[in-house]
Amino acid sequence: NEIVKAGQILSAQNGYNDYVVQGSYDSLAQHNQEAQNRITVRAQTQTDIDNQRTALQNAATALYYGASNTALRNKVAEAEAVIATSDYEAKYTLAASEALEAEVASAKALSYYTNVPTYQAYNNQNAGKNAQSDQAAIDAVLSDLQAALDNLNRNKAYYSHIFNMADGTKKTLSGVYGYVIPSASIPANTVKESD
Repeated sequence: NEIVKAGQILSAQNGYNDYVVQGSYDSLAQHNQEAQNRITVRAQTQTDIDNQRTALQNAATALYYGASNTALRNKVAEAEAVIATSDYEAKYTLAASEALEAEVASAKALSYYTNVPTYQAYNNQNAGKNAQSDQAAIDAVLSDLQAALDNLNRNKAYYSHIFNMADGTKKTLSGVYGYVIPSASIPANTVKESD
């Protein structure tokens, strides 16, 4: 009976090894093969058969699948560190910073952010498939958050400064946040005042 159950698990979970969080698919396959070999040997005692059945059942019940939220949690921490910088509001456009903050909130609201379920293969024929689906949901939010971070870096705030020149004219210089006006552009003795 355990050999049949192990065979069903191996068949249903084939191809989902990336989502194993406990136990081992390969170990279950090995124990299953050993159990099949044992039952074909006529000289086995009942104790040997029982021990093999127990080992097979232990390998089968130890196999769990689940997704990982580590990359998402790390990306949220990275985004929160950017948001916490002292020049965040001045450095980036309002639209880009609001988009990032919305994605951080969305990521933290995702149930997988704090609790990623695991699925025991022994009781769930879809354990690997469920874990794969959970990972796809996590990866989609992670992708959106990364896109918001990338967008933020492409959308720095743009500033203009108007200088009232000594000769009565106005001179405007502009640049993205952090731009330093070259001193040759506005010689100090030509500026009356600046707005």
